[in-house]
Amino acid sequence: MHDSGEIINFVRVFTDISQLKASQRQLEALASHDALTGLLNRRVFDDRLEHALRRTARTSERVALLFIDLDGFKGIHDTYGHDIGDFCLQTVAVRLRTCIRGGDSLCRRGGGEFAVILEGGDAASARRIGQRIVEECGRPLSIGARTVCLSASVGVAIRGCDGEDAASLLKSADLAMYAGKRSGGGAVRMHTARFALPKTRRLV
Repeated sequence: MHDSGEIINFVRVFTDISQLKASQRQLEALASHDALTGLLNRRVFDDRLEHALRRTARTSERVALLFIDLDGFKGIHDTYGHDIGDFCLQTVAVRLRTCIRGGDSLCRRGGGEFAVILEGGDAASARRIGQRIVEECGRPLSIGARTVCLSASVGVAIRGCDGEDAASLLKSADLAMYAGKRSGGGAVRMHTARFALPKTRRLV
């Protein structure tokens, strides 16, 4: 400022916050997505399921829930190690994305377990998508000189038929999926009232 009080110079200070913003976006992604596969994590998925059920509570629109478990994944993980196991999960995640619609929600729930919310999904469309998932997961994976074979068991529960709230749908889809595993795996099972938990829940 001049002695007369007239402003003769300006000083502008700029701070580049692009790195800070990038770090914030990364933290947000880590909070909502599985670090290995990039799919939604269990917490966000369960929130979306609750919201989907609330949106459709007063309508006739269906919500289908699919539980997916990779048959024998624990054996592959134990035999070939973490790197091969992680690669299998990442490959399966990519394949699963090709099986669902744009508005559907897909998550990894842990281990070799995944789940899908199909809003507006009736039994026929849920079975059709479930069968596509079984086919995609059943394609062999080439890992270097190795060929790894997987299969998937898919359990399906429909709001209005197999439960009204998130907890009952999650349980119904889980029961249907394990019924498929007890029958040999590699198939889609729709929930029915006759399903019961196996004595040993974890089958590989």
